[in-house]
Amino acid sequence: METSCCGEYEWCCEAGKFFVLRHIEGVGYEETARGRYPHARQVWIALVTAHHH
Repeated sequence: METSCCGEYEWCCEAGKFFVLRHIEGVGYEETARGRYPHARQVWIALVTAHHH
C-alpha cells in the first residue's frame, strides 16, 4: 500500500490485518509488525521517521 523512499519498508494489508515488511538485501523480506491498524501504523510511522535514506 505504501513504500518508504528507498523501498526498504513496505506498508501492507492482507485480510484485514496490517503489517510492515522490511527488505533485507540478499534475503528478501522480514515482517516487522502485524496487527490491527493503530499498532502497525504506529510502527510504520516510527520506522519511516527514523529512516535516513
